[in-house]
Amino acid sequence: MEKIALSPAAAAILGRLEAAGFPAYAVGGCVRDSLLGRPPHDWDVTTAARPEQVLALFGDCHPVPTGIAHGTVTLFWQGEAVEVTTFRLDGPYRDHRHPDTVAFSDRVEEDLARRDFTVNALAYSPRRGLCDPFGGRADLQSRLIRCVGGPARRFEEDALRLLRAVRFAAQLGFAIHPATAAAMDAAAGLLSGVSGERVLAEWRRFLPCPGAGALLARFGPLFWAAAPALCPAGGEEDGWLAAAEAVEAAPADFPLRLALLCLAGPEEGAVGRAEALLARLRPDRRTAGEVTALVAAAHAPIPRETPALCRLLADRGREGALRQVALWRATGRLSEETAEQLTGGLLSLLERGVCLTVRELALSGGDLLALGAVPGPQVGRLQRALLEGVWAGRAANTRASLERLARALLKEEALLP
Repeated sequence: MEKIALSPAAAAILGRLEAAGFPAYAVGGCVRDSLLGRPPHDWDVTTAARPEQVLALFGDCHPVPTGIAHGTVTLFWQGEAVEVTTFRLDGPYRDHRHPDTVAFSDRVEEDLARRDFTVNALAYSPRRGLCDPFGGRADLQSRLIRCVGGPARRFEEDALRLLRAVRFAAQLGFAIHPATAAAMDAAAGLLSGVSGERVLAEWRRFLPCPGAGALLARFGPLFWAAAPALCPAGGEEDGWLAAAEAVEAAPADFPLRLALLCLAGPEEGAVGRAEALLARLRPDRRTAGEVTALVAAAHAPIPRETPALCRLLADRGREGALRQVALWRATGRLSEETAEQLTGGLLSLLERGVCLTVRELALSGGDLLALGAVPGPQVGRLQRALLEGVWAGRAANTRASLERLARALLKEEALLP
């Protein structure tokens, strides 16, 4: 009998359920990952015990009825959280996302029959071994993502499974079974009814994966249905394929790869596509700002000299500046050698502690007033001119050097009409 090393919490919870007379199994991704030799992120348990029986049996484990209507109770065993869910059967899915009704079952096979893919329809019990009624173990060995039962029905039930299929394929490096892929093509339109937040959550896990570019190219209509802003106009599918290639060539960074998708089309529409995509996905403010900045600068002049590199660092910070160089490289605007040179130049400036903001200048606004500057906008103009002067090598960031430059700038302003 195949053995799986359970986490201490999962082993203890299974043991207590079995001792009370309730068949229980570790189930889903934790079993899949264990069989693949990958460390599970978390452990889920499924059992014949009803939710109220789980609550009564584990009163010492701080039970939380996180999904009691669907049979789920979260237990905390020595600091480890484990979700325990009753074997169940799902009713109709009229909204293509959630079952209208849930009925509890006494058989683990019925619970596994409602799951999305065979590699996730696996359950393990130390007493009973591996329960694999749909060939998930064989699909793991064949490196295949395949639906449990009829794929058209699985996607009709829950459209999010379309994105889960490509995400699992990318994360695991698996192929998608031809029948499952054909059903995905046919069901792609259902994704228009999935919330942007759920699309975002899947894309955050999918886009940084190796092989994401090939899946983007193969399942373009699926991604366009999930985010209509990315749908190319008639005859412009080549732009999508170029963007998919750029994603594959880019570092595994979510904001960078998301920005590259917005460039799959005419240059003049890229910022508008980014805005529409972000309105659909609703990411956090930092991610949205970074994607917008990357797209806006995608076709901007590439900085070569020190002042321009300093300006890029000042405007975007270390992470944003390096992302921008990576985007220019992925889109073919920079050769690998030139991209490395620009990256090295940026990192060298940071290592040297280059002054990037007026707050870092050795001369304050008060010092400028003492030199004769007029309170108000002139102080800000002078500070920015001093910063640019440091970048251009006209002054060092020392009090004496900046005072000399400030006096010269004040004389120049005095000569203005």
